[in-house]
Amino acid sequence: RTPTDPQEADLVISKTVDDATPNVGDNVTFTVTLNNLGPSSAANVVVNDLLPAGLQYVSHVASTGTYVPGTGIWTVGTVPASPANTLTVVATVLAPASGPALPVTNTATATSTTPDPNPENNTDDKTVTPLQADLAVYKIVDDPTPNVGDTIRFTIAAHNFGPDTGTNVQAQDLLP
Repeated sequence: RTPTDPQEADLVISKTVDDATPNVGDNVTFTVTLNNLGPSSAANVVVNDLLPAGLQYVSHVASTGTYVPGTGIWTVGTVPASPANTLTVVATVLAPASGPALPVTNTATATSTTPDPNPENNTDDKTVTPLQADLAVYKIVDDPTPNVGDTIRFTIAAHNFGPDTGTNVQAQDLLP
């Protein structure tokens, strides 16, 4: 009887996002790190990382393999034990068709044809909760029918109907 050496590879996915509370319209960067804790190489490794509704693909960089944005499939191939592989995906946070922007969860899951003794660590996700402000600007004049040479006063007011605080808000009012 010949002893066998079972092949096992413990794939681990970890995911980060650079800004968990971006403004609608901002870009966010997700980084997926794929490790193989071994002891064997993992064969035919594929990571599924499809962007959910609410995020629009901008660009990506894969340290190895190929990533197809339309399917979310990162085909990594054979992954030896130890070195980490990374996939960075940049996406724009979209405004919803109606109502406030809702939290969006982006999930990455790794699979392999090599047995994995610990499949619980093959998935990780990050949630992005977009901030959204609803700004209104009002302008009034103290005398809408002045005489030539009269001084008039314009008053400008801004209001945020929310639901979140507006950041980097600027109003521009150039006199004609």
